[in-house]
Amino acid sequence: MDRIEQIGVKIQELKNLDKRYSTFGSSRHKYELNRPVSESEILFFEKRNSIQFPNEYRNFIKRIGNGGAGPYYGLERIERGKYADLDLGDRGEEIDLSQPFPFKEKWNLDNEQFTDENGEFRHDLKDKEYYKPDWSNGMLRIANFGCGVSINLIVNGEEFGNIWVDDRCNGQGILPFQSNNKKRIQFLDWYEQWLDDSLKPFHRIKKKLLTDLVESIIKEEWGSNNFSIRSYIYNIMDIEPPNIPHHKPEYMIEMERLRKVWLKGNL
Repeated sequence: MDRIEQIGVKIQELKNLDKRYSTFGSSRHKYELNRPVSESEILFFEKRNSIQFPNEYRNFIKRIGNGGAGPYYGLERIERGKYADLDLGDRGEEIDLSQPFPFKEKWNLDNEQFTDENGEFRHDLKDKEYYKPDWSNGMLRIANFGCGVSINLIVNGEEFGNIWVDDRCNGQGILPFQSNNKKRIQFLDWYEQWLDDSLKPFHRIKKKLLTDLVESIIKEEWGSNNFSIRSYIYNIMDIEPPNIPHHKPEYMIEMERLRKVWLKGNL
Protein backbone atom coordinates (compact mmCIF):
# COMPACT_ATOMS: atom_id res chain seq x y z
CA MET A 1 0.00 0.00 0.00
CA ASP A 2 1.52 3.33 -1.04
CA ARG A 3 1.09 6.62 0.79
CA ILE A 4 -1.90 7.82 -1.24
CA GLU A 5 -3.72 4.56 -0.50
CA GLN A 6 -2.86 4.86 3.21
CA ILE A 7 -4.30 8.38 3.24
CA GLY A 8 -7.48 7.05 1.63
CA VAL A 9 -7.78 4.44 4.40
CA LYS A 10 -7.31 7.11 7.09
CA ILE A 11 -9.99 9.33 5.53
CA GLN A 12 -12.46 6.44 5.65
CA GLU A 13 -11.49 5.59 9.24
CA LEU A 14 -12.05 9.18 10.34
CA LYS A 15 -15.37 9.32 8.49
CA ASN A 16 -16.51 6.12 10.21
CA LEU A 17 -15.47 7.38 13.65
CA ASP A 18 -16.66 10.98 13.43
CA LYS A 19 -20.35 10.46 12.69
CA ARG A 20 -21.31 13.55 14.70
CA TYR A 21 -18.62 15.78 13.18
CA SER A 22 -16.59 16.51 16.30
CA THR A 23 -13.58 17.59 14.22
CA PHE A 24 -13.42 21.30 13.35
CA GLY A 25 -14.95 22.05 9.94
CA SER A 26 -16.15 18.50 9.30
CA SER A 27 -19.82 19.46 9.50
CA ARG A 28 -19.26 21.38 6.25
CA HIS A 29 -17.42 18.77 4.15
CA LYS A 30 -18.81 15.69 6.00
CA TYR A 31 -15.73 13.73 4.89
CA GLU A 32 -17.05 13.59 1.33
CA LEU A 33 -14.67 14.00 -1.60
CA ASN A 34 -15.33 15.37 -5.05
CA ARG A 35 -14.55 13.11 -7.96
CA PRO A 36 -10.85 12.89 -8.90
CA VAL A 37 -9.67 14.82 -11.93
CA SER A 38 -8.30 13.13 -15.02
CA GLU A 39 -4.83 13.62 -16.42
CA SER A 40 -6.29 15.56 -19.36
CA GLU A 41 -8.19 17.90 -16.99
CA ILE A 42 -5.01 18.54 -15.02
CA LEU A 43 -3.00 19.23 -18.18
CA PHE A 44 -5.68 21.65 -19.37
CA PHE A 45 -5.62 23.57 -16.08
CA GLU A 46 -1.81 23.63 -15.99
CA LYS A 47 -1.50 24.80 -19.59
CA ARG A 48 -4.18 27.45 -19.15
CA ASN A 49 -2.39 28.88 -16.11
CA SER A 50 1.22 28.27 -17.22
CA ILE A 51 2.04 26.11 -14.18
CA GLN A 52 2.75 22.55 -13.14
CA PHE A 53 1.32 21.03 -9.98
CA PRO A 54 3.72 19.46 -7.45
CA ASN A 55 3.69 15.70 -8.00
CA GLU A 56 2.20 14.75 -4.62
CA TYR A 57 -0.69 17.21 -5.01
CA ARG A 58 -1.20 16.04 -8.59
CA ASN A 59 -1.41 12.41 -7.44
CA PHE A 60 -3.83 13.33 -4.67
CA ILE A 61 -6.35 15.09 -6.91
CA LYS A 62 -6.07 12.30 -9.49
CA ARG A 63 -6.53 9.42 -7.05
CA ILE A 64 -8.32 10.78 -3.96
CA GLY A 65 -10.45 13.71 -5.06
CA ASN A 66 -10.60 17.25 -6.37
CA GLY A 67 -11.46 18.93 -3.09
CA GLY A 68 -13.73 17.93 -0.23
CA ALA A 69 -12.66 16.33 3.05
CA GLY A 70 -9.64 18.07 4.50
CA PRO A 71 -8.25 20.47 7.08
CA TYR A 72 -10.40 23.31 8.41
CA TYR A 73 -13.44 23.73 6.11
CA GLY A 74 -12.12 21.19 3.62
CA LEU A 75 -10.08 21.22 0.43
CA GLU A 76 -11.01 23.54 -2.41
CA ARG A 77 -11.44 22.35 -5.98
CA ILE A 78 -8.59 23.39 -8.26
CA GLU A 79 -11.03 25.62 -10.15
CA ARG A 80 -11.70 27.64 -6.97
CA GLY A 81 -8.01 27.83 -6.10
CA LYS A 82 -7.56 30.89 -8.32
CA TYR A 83 -9.97 33.10 -6.35
CA ALA A 84 -8.24 35.87 -4.41
CA ASP A 85 -11.04 35.73 -1.83
CA LEU A 86 -12.56 32.29 -1.25
CA ASP A 87 -15.65 33.82 0.33
CA LEU A 88 -16.28 36.06 -2.68
CA GLY A 89 -15.40 33.39 -5.22
CA ASP A 90 -15.89 34.41 -8.84
CA ARG A 91 -17.38 37.73 -7.71
CA GLY A 92 -13.88 38.86 -6.74
CA GLU A 93 -10.46 38.98 -8.37
CA GLU A 94 -8.39 36.05 -9.56
CA ILE A 95 -4.81 35.19 -8.63
CA ASP A 96 -2.24 35.12 -11.41
CA LEU A 97 -0.76 31.65 -11.01
CA SER A 98 1.55 32.13 -13.99
CA GLN A 99 3.66 34.65 -12.06
CA PRO A 100 6.19 33.51 -9.43
CA PHE A 101 5.28 33.74 -5.78
CA PRO A 102 7.21 36.81 -4.54
CA PHE A 103 8.31 35.75 -1.03
CA LYS A 104 10.90 33.50 0.59
CA GLU A 105 10.20 34.49 4.19
CA LYS A 106 7.25 35.89 6.11
CA TRP A 107 6.01 39.17 4.65
CA ASN A 108 3.95 41.95 6.24
CA LEU A 109 3.55 45.71 6.09
CA ASP A 110 4.21 48.14 8.92
CA ASN A 111 1.34 50.46 9.81
CA GLU A 112 3.81 53.33 10.18
CA GLN A 113 4.15 53.41 6.40
CA PHE A 114 0.55 54.53 6.10
CA THR A 115 0.23 57.61 8.28
CA ASP A 116 -0.69 61.02 6.97
CA GLU A 117 1.06 64.31 7.65
CA ASN A 118 -0.73 64.54 11.01
CA GLY A 119 0.56 61.14 12.09
CA GLU A 120 -2.89 59.54 11.73
CA PHE A 121 -3.03 55.95 10.50
CA ARG A 122 -4.83 55.67 7.14
CA HIS A 123 -6.66 52.36 6.74
CA ASP A 124 -7.63 53.22 3.18
CA LEU A 125 -4.01 53.68 2.12
CA LYS A 126 -2.87 50.46 3.75
CA ASP A 127 -5.75 48.38 2.37
CA LYS A 128 -5.03 49.54 -1.16
CA GLU A 129 -1.41 48.35 -0.91
CA TYR A 130 -1.91 45.41 1.47
CA TYR A 131 -4.49 43.59 -0.61
CA LYS A 132 -2.90 44.06 -4.01
CA PRO A 133 -3.38 40.88 -6.09
CA ASP A 134 0.36 40.81 -6.90
CA TRP A 135 1.22 39.67 -3.36
CA SER A 136 -0.61 36.38 -3.97
CA ASN A 137 0.90 35.56 -7.37
CA GLY A 138 1.72 31.87 -7.70
CA MET A 139 -0.43 30.80 -4.71
CA LEU A 140 -3.18 28.24 -5.26
CA ARG A 141 -5.86 28.49 -2.57
CA ILE A 142 -6.35 24.95 -1.26
CA ALA A 143 -8.29 25.43 2.01
CA ASN A 144 -10.38 28.02 3.81
CA PHE A 145 -9.40 28.41 7.47
CA GLY A 146 -12.28 30.80 8.05
CA CYS A 147 -12.27 34.48 9.06
CA GLY A 148 -10.66 35.37 5.72
CA VAL A 149 -7.57 33.17 6.24
CA SER A 150 -6.56 30.84 3.42
CA ILE A 151 -4.10 27.95 3.19
CA ASN A 152 -2.17 27.92 -0.07
CA LEU A 153 0.04 25.70 -2.21
CA ILE A 154 2.84 27.50 -4.02
CA VAL A 155 2.76 26.45 -7.68
CA ASN A 156 5.23 28.96 -9.10
CA GLY A 157 8.51 30.37 -7.80
CA GLU A 158 11.29 29.35 -5.42
CA GLU A 159 8.84 28.15 -2.75
CA PHE A 160 7.28 25.68 -5.20
CA GLY A 161 5.49 22.83 -3.44
CA ASN A 162 5.40 24.46 0.00
CA ILE A 163 2.31 25.41 2.00
CA TRP A 164 1.85 29.08 2.95
CA VAL A 165 -0.82 30.95 4.93
CA ASP A 166 -2.45 34.16 3.73
CA ASP A 167 -3.54 35.90 6.94
CA ARG A 168 -3.63 39.50 5.78
CA CYS A 169 -7.21 39.89 6.99
CA ASN A 170 -5.93 39.65 10.58
CA GLY A 171 -2.90 41.83 9.90
CA GLN A 172 -0.49 38.89 10.02
CA GLY A 173 0.68 39.05 6.43
CA ILE A 174 1.68 36.05 4.30
CA LEU A 175 3.80 33.41 6.00
CA PRO A 176 4.97 29.80 5.70
CA PHE A 177 2.78 27.16 7.34
CA GLN A 178 4.94 25.80 10.16
CA SER A 179 4.30 22.52 11.91
CA ASN A 180 6.22 20.34 14.36
CA ASN A 181 9.13 22.80 14.25
CA LYS A 182 9.47 22.37 10.48
CA LYS A 183 10.16 25.60 8.64
CA ARG A 184 8.40 24.28 5.53
CA ILE A 185 5.76 21.64 4.94
CA GLN A 186 4.46 20.22 1.68
CA PHE A 187 1.02 19.01 0.70
CA LEU A 188 0.92 15.35 1.76
CA ASP A 189 2.65 16.00 5.10
CA TRP A 190 0.19 18.83 5.76
CA TYR A 191 -2.85 16.77 4.80
CA GLU A 192 -1.79 13.60 6.62
CA GLN A 193 -0.95 15.59 9.74
CA TRP A 194 -4.58 16.76 9.78
CA LEU A 195 -5.73 13.17 9.53
CA ASP A 196 -3.39 11.97 12.27
CA ASP A 197 -4.25 14.88 14.58
CA SER A 198 -7.97 14.30 13.99
CA LEU A 199 -7.74 10.56 14.63
CA LYS A 200 -5.57 10.92 17.74
CA PRO A 201 -8.34 11.93 20.20
CA PHE A 202 -10.57 9.12 18.95
CA HIS A 203 -7.82 6.55 19.52
CA ARG A 204 -6.90 8.04 22.91
CA ILE A 205 -10.46 8.22 24.22
CA LYS A 206 -11.35 4.76 22.94
CA LYS A 207 -8.38 3.34 24.84
CA LYS A 208 -9.53 5.12 28.01
CA LEU A 209 -13.08 3.82 27.63
CA LEU A 210 -11.77 0.27 27.81
CA THR A 211 -10.56 0.78 31.37
CA ASP A 212 -11.77 4.05 32.90
CA LEU A 213 -15.11 5.37 34.11
CA VAL A 214 -16.88 7.79 31.79
CA GLU A 215 -16.98 10.41 34.54
CA SER A 216 -13.21 10.38 35.02
CA ILE A 217 -12.60 10.51 31.26
CA ILE A 218 -14.84 13.54 30.83
CA LYS A 219 -13.18 15.36 33.73
CA GLU A 220 -9.68 14.62 32.45
CA GLU A 221 -10.41 15.61 28.85
CA TRP A 222 -12.31 18.72 29.93
CA GLY A 223 -9.30 19.71 32.00
CA SER A 224 -7.23 19.46 28.80
CA ASN A 225 -9.64 21.82 27.01
CA ASN A 226 -11.29 19.05 24.99
CA PHE A 227 -14.75 20.58 25.26
CA SER A 228 -16.13 18.18 22.64
CA ILE A 229 -15.37 15.15 24.81
CA ARG A 230 -19.01 14.03 25.11
CA SER A 231 -19.38 14.10 21.34
CA TYR A 232 -16.25 11.95 20.98
CA ILE A 233 -17.66 9.41 23.44
CA TYR A 234 -21.03 9.28 21.68
CA ASN A 235 -19.19 8.74 18.39
CA ILE A 236 -16.92 5.99 19.68
CA MET A 237 -19.70 4.09 21.43
CA ASP A 238 -22.08 4.86 18.53
CA ILE A 239 -24.91 5.98 20.81
CA GLU A 240 -27.39 8.82 20.96
CA PRO A 241 -26.85 11.31 23.80
CA PRO A 242 -28.95 10.38 26.85
CA ASN A 243 -31.98 12.60 27.31
CA ILE A 244 -30.69 13.67 30.71
CA PRO A 245 -29.04 17.02 31.64
CA HIS A 246 -25.26 16.68 32.00
CA HIS A 247 -25.21 18.10 35.52
CA LYS A 248 -27.53 15.47 36.94
CA PRO A 249 -26.05 12.33 38.60
CA GLU A 250 -28.40 10.21 36.50
CA TYR A 251 -26.50 11.27 33.38
CA MET A 252 -23.22 9.65 34.52
CA ILE A 253 -25.07 6.58 35.76
CA GLU A 254 -26.65 6.12 32.33
CA MET A 255 -23.38 6.80 30.51
CA GLU A 256 -21.59 4.20 32.62
CA ARG A 257 -24.32 1.70 31.85
CA LEU A 258 -23.93 2.40 28.13
CA ARG A 259 -20.14 2.03 28.39
CA LYS A 260 -20.54 -1.44 29.91
CA VAL A 261 -22.87 -2.42 27.07
CA TRP A 262 -20.32 -1.11 24.56
CA LEU A 263 -17.50 -2.95 26.34
CA LYS A 264 -19.20 -6.30 25.81
CA GLY A 265 -18.85 -5.84 22.08
CA ASN A 266 -15.26 -4.57 22.22
CA LEU A 267 -13.44 -6.95 24.56
